[in-house]
Amino acid sequence: MKHTKIKEWEQGFTLMELLVVILMMGVVMAGIYAVYTSQQKSFIVQQDVAEMQQNLRAAMFFMVRDIRLAGCNPTGKADAGINTADASTISLTMDIRGKNPDDPPDGDTGDPEESVTYALMDTDGDGNVDSLGRCTATTPCTPADFVAVASNIDGLNFVYLDANGIVLSVPVSTADLAKIRSVQLTVVARTESPSNGYVDKASYKNLQGTVVLPPQNDGFRRRVFATNIRCRNLGLL
Repeated sequence: MKHTKIKEWEQGFTLMELLVVILMMGVVMAGIYAVYTSQQKSFIVQQDVAEMQQNLRAAMFFMVRDIRLAGCNPTGKADAGINTADASTISLTMDIRGKNPDDPPDGDTGDPEESVTYALMDTDGDGNVDSLGRCTATTPCTPADFVAVASNIDGLNFVYLDANGIVLSVPVSTADLAKIRSVQLTVVARTESPSNGYVDKASYKNLQGTVVLPPQNDGFRRRVFATNIRCRNLGLL
């Protein structure tokens, strides 16, 4: 029988060569997977941070707008102003409309959106007081009256200053409410989910340098926003 000699380049791969190739492919695939998971984690973090910043913008938009309007009294007949001034709660009134939305101010603060209260509330019933609640009831607000305008809010702080920029003691007494001319607002928001490998050890302070949220030592990322709001309508009458 005639035997055909197999040429060297036709002999195929040895077991050792196959193992080396498999090992190299495993290393490459592991690198690809590591890059993929890293990019995925980065995307999730960026998405959470973007949502957190959106929460901050929503919170600041509503509060800055309403606090600036505190005491609006174009007719000179409404008893408008800041009615409750606490470190974490503010209630204010304004005369900005009549009974109907298109009606001019009518000299009272009993119409819709003319009485506003802000406080941190458990508006979703999960047991965590971490939502910014806004109440527009003309009677004393109950928990059921609050509507969440921003979620995942860990800190809310108000500082009240008089015409000379002197900080008033909180809660501001009834006798001193008329002295308020500006409000320093500080809001601390957090991400929806914790980040693996991240620990938040920061202290969050207001514009006076007072800590409003101590280190939480958890995996949530946080941002703080603080601003000074001039109450344009207070002290005009």
